[in-house]
Amino acid sequence: MDLATGWVTLRCGPHVAVDLASVPRAVREAGFAPSELRLVARGALEGDGDAFRIDGWTFALPLEDAGGDWRAALARGQVLRAQVVGWDVEAPVALVPLVD
Repeated sequence: MDLATGWVTLRCGPHVAVDLASVPRAVREAGFAPSELRLVARGALEGDGDAFRIDGWTFALPLEDAGGDWRAALARGQVLRAQVVGWDVEAPVALVPLVD
């Protein structure tokens, strides 16, 4: 946790799937108030490009298309930068790709 920037960084080993909804809960339990959850992960598009599977995970997360040229950037490096939506409500989480 970096108190100067307000960012919490999780680095997970291979074959570790994190319940993304539990991350803000853990941050709140530590006495902080998370405002958003972003993810940077290596993996691959699945299906018709409407889901992203993080390397080592057995399941893919749905993608909500936010426009922009994120697919080309993903194809080059296979690293997705996305905002996680749905983590703060009783709903499945989804990823909204961010364009650098």
